[in-house]
Amino acid sequence: MYGRIAGIFVGECQKFLREVLSAGKLSGNEKVKDEFLGEFLSIADRFSAMATKKLATFLKKNSKLGDVRDTPEATLERLIRGRAFEASDSLLIDFVVTCKSGGLGSVIRLGDLSNSRVLEVAQSSARETDPDDAPSRPASGSDTRGAAVVRVFDYTNALDALAHDFLDYAGSKLLGPEADFNLLNEFTENSRHSIQGHVTEVQAYLDGFEAVRKKKWDEMQAAENEAIRSVALQGSQSKARSSNGAASLIFGLLLEFPVFLVVSNGISNTYVLGTSVGIGLIGIILIFRGIVKLTGD
Repeated sequence: MYGRIAGIFVGECQKFLREVLSAGKLSGNEKVKDEFLGEFLSIADRFSAMATKKLATFLKKNSKLGDVRDTPEATLERLIRGRAFEASDSLLIDFVVTCKSGGLGSVIRLGDLSNSRVLEVAQSSARETDPDDAPSRPASGSDTRGAAVVRVFDYTNALDALAHDFLDYAGSKLLGPEADFNLLNEFTENSRHSIQGHVTEVQAYLDGFEAVRKKKWDEMQAAENEAIRSVALQGSQSKARSSNGAASLIFGLLLEFPVFLVVSNGISNTYVLGTSVGIGLIGIILIFRGIVKLTGD
């Protein structure tokens, strides 16, 4: 059963990636073209719709849960799209908003979009656009296309997470509390492995665009800066710990001095002995604390 769910995801995902790569090769990558952006949105939405439809049909027939089998297939499709594809649809919505706000509304072909949040946002933004403002703005067109192709990269990069969301949701609706999520995780990893080659090909194509290369460079720089900051913080904490450890050790040794004086001078006064013992115990605690901080244990 889980294998058939994974097969739905892998089959549709591979088809999606092949179509995106084919559209990209036709468009080239010397510059981002509106035709490629429009094709990507249509292909990505069709991928979500087809995977959703196939999973709904499968669950309607095979689910062990009566309420799932009794749910109309169209309703199941909406539920699957809203839950399993929630994160990926949010990325498509970001793509739509980026294009619309940058004057590239012409790449959004409403007739190609299935009934989903993506279509709702596209229709809403279309109604808000003044017809006189419809032509893309040359001054920002290049930046907008660069930002849009970065959204394409983000979408392909999120397919690993989509594999988990898709199989996790499908497994819960197939067997409910009897679902074996350890086995589902194995199929999720196998699904990720199955699509990795296609993902790599598409991302290699997208790397040809300067905007994508810049995004990856910025992310790498941010990661390096965070690593440097983390090392510096650890170093300062280690230095502070060592400094505190040394202070505790020295102060603890000083507190042992009165005990040494009492013992070496043979003082037997009960009050003096009691006080020195108390001070000595505090000193021992501080010495132990200092050793711990200095050794880092």
